[in-house]
Amino acid sequence: MARVLAIKSSLLGSDGSSSQLVDEFLSLWRNTHPEDKITEKNLAEDPVPHLDLNTFSAFMVAGDKRDAEQNKATALSDELTQQFLETDIVVLGVPMYNLGIPSVLKAYFDHIARAGLTFKYTEAGPVGLAGGKKVYLLSARGGIYQDSAWDFQSTYIKGILNFMGVTDITSVYADGLAISPDHKKAAMDQALQEVRDLV
Repeated sequence: MARVLAIKSSLLGSDGSSSQLVDEFLSLWRNTHPEDKITEKNLAEDPVPHLDLNTFSAFMVAGDKRDAEQNKATALSDELTQQFLETDIVVLGVPMYNLGIPSVLKAYFDHIARAGLTFKYTEAGPVGLAGGKKVYLLSARGGIYQDSAWDFQSTYIKGILNFMGVTDITSVYADGLAISPDHKKAAMDQALQEVRDLV
């Protein structure tokens, strides 16, 4: 049994194009892998708070040396990080906002990119500790950004995942959704078919 974590980050919730790609993926995955445990997380409906000084400072204290307030400050991050570490397959639904990722998704990554847990520093540079996962990156963008220098969205996501040791990443892009209704339909049809082929 594999553990699957599906994360949506569209402000439009389930109506978002990236969310529709995730829903299609999960529907097919449930049919073909009924024994797997799937956890869904919608960051638009249940956002992860941005890091504050109390939480970040508590990260710097070893777990067995934190006081009650520090344990409270890191509780959510500890939970999210443990969930990520225990997950075998991650499905990310990611729209592009202003050339980047939604701030709620950035906040999520800030909570799970933890020194000593998902990565460590060495004299030879940082080493990821969260490897061994498969990630499906399902992206939706208004313009055509694939293989473009403007694609900071997927560049960042792949970068932070690689930083944590996750290198097995497969991407599906629905590009040009804001160009015209016809282009949106064609792009979504193609992306949905790519999702079906993957599953």
